[in-house]
Amino acid sequence: MAKTLKHCVWGAAFSGMCLVVSSAACVELVTRPEVEVSRAHALPALARSRSIESPLAPRIDLIAPDVAGAVRSPLMIVVRFAATAPAKIDPESFRAYYGALRINITDRIKKNAQVLESGISVEGATLPSGSHRLVLVIADSTGRVAEKDIRFTVE
Repeated sequence: MAKTLKHCVWGAAFSGMCLVVSSAACVELVTRPEVEVSRAHALPALARSRSIESPLAPRIDLIAPDVAGAVRSPLMIVVRFAATAPAKIDPESFRAYYGALRINITDRIKKNAQVLESGISVEGATLPSGSHRLVLVIADSTGRVAEKDIRFTVE
C-alpha cells in the first residue's frame, strides 16, 4: 500500500485530485488543467443561485471529513444517503461533479468505489492544496433529487 499511496500522492501533486479506494487502486478525479479552469470560472459567492428542494427529497450527509476548517491530504470521504419512506435511494442515479464548471467525475469515482443505498466511502483521497468544490447528486425511487454542494480547503 505504501508504494501505491506514494505514487498516488506524487501524481496528485502534479495532476489534480486522486483517490485511493483500495491498496491497489488510485483514481485521478480531476486533472490539474480541470482544476485551474474551474477555479478561473468560479463566481463570487453572492452570484450563485440555489434551487429549493422538496422537503421529501433524499438527504446527502457528509460524515467525513469535517470541512469546517482546512483538511489535510490524504483524507477519508464518507457520505451517507437517506430517503423518505417508503422511497429508497437509487444508487444508479448518483452523480459527482467538480468545480464551478461542474465537470462530471462520476465515472472516475464509480470505477473504484461502490455506490450503495446507504452512501459511499472512499479512503486515502489525495487532493492538491487549495479550494475545492464537489457537487453530489442522488435521487430516490420516486424521482425526487437531492444535491449537496461541498466546499473545502486542503492545506
